[in-house]
Amino acid sequence: QVSRLEKKLDTCFENKEYYEAHQICRTLFYRLTASGKFEELLALLEKGCITLIQVKEYGSAYDLSEAFAETLLKSGVNVTEQRLLAIAKIVKGLPSLIDESIEDKDRRVKFIAACVKWSQSVATSPSEKARGSPALHGLFARVLYSEGAVDMAKSHFMLSQSPEEYASFLHDWFVRGEVEKTSDLWITLAVLQLICLRRVSFANRVLSSYLSTSSPSLSPPYKGSDQPLAHFSWLLVRIVPTRNVQYYGALIAKFKSSLGSDDTIMAYLDQTGQLYFGVAPKGAGGGMFGNLLKGLMGGQQEEKKNLPSSDDEGEPKKDSESSLFQSELAALLRGDASVMTQHDDDLD
Repeated sequence: QVSRLEKKLDTCFENKEYYEAHQICRTLFYRLTASGKFEELLALLEKGCITLIQVKEYGSAYDLSEAFAETLLKSGVNVTEQRLLAIAKIVKGLPSLIDESIEDKDRRVKFIAACVKWSQSVATSPSEKARGSPALHGLFARVLYSEGAVDMAKSHFMLSQSPEEYASFLHDWFVRGEVEKTSDLWITLAVLQLICLRRVSFANRVLSSYLSTSSPSLSPPYKGSDQPLAHFSWLLVRIVPTRNVQYYGALIAKFKSSLGSDDTIMAYLDQTGQLYFGVAPKGAGGGMFGNLLKGLMGGQQEEKKNLPSSDDEGEPKKDSESSLFQSELAALLRGDASVMTQHDDDLD
């Protein structure tokens, strides 16, 4: 019965009977799902979806794409290069909108979300269970960016395994003149977002790659330039793994004037303080800087929260810049006394 329907499906496509072809695909979806023939079903849905895309039957193609994603989830098949290639062909072919007169949101969001959910369901590592497959996110990021969907692409680049690609994306976005921020603030915000996602090592590599492109004349620790937040970010990605609130407080206090230029950055700093250093939430008395400086002086800290497992669990890793960091950290801590005197008002 199934074999007969599959032959009829081929005939319908040959005769350009696309409505009937779509209905046959739907019938086969239910029958093959019931019999557990998921590999056969995935191949059939991929072929049907791509064929309907090629003849611009986008409504039917969207329906089969969602059936394809649903089958991935039901089948429990692993994330493989073959699966990723199939997903890439589908998401590249589907238009973001079918009728621009009545639609204003990218219709592919549902398909993308379903594929991410599948990759989470078959993941073996805690980080992939929480976020989905980095390879899948990278695939979506590249496709979306190639089409100019930069906001959606950014979200997926952040969860990918390609720090250099993400850094290049951020730099390209900046040089197009679409970012109303300084270059060092732009990359600092990106670094903080990644830190709040508990991707500190990834953030470090993004920062290094971005600065090597945007400011090739600078070198670690990116100090003494007209981009003070580049130096701040370089220190930050090394201080966070130490979980030492004194170091974090000294860092925030030193760069207070530079950090105060953007409201968004304060929310990320507050969250970073809570996630890694047990700093009380903003508004618990004294504001962001007050809380951090109280921690620096040995004030009461909140108990660190239990957090989802991360890419960056474990002790800080030593790299070629470790000795340079120790020197910069010592200089930072030598400035503690003057920093505390200068910002006494924050503690009132």
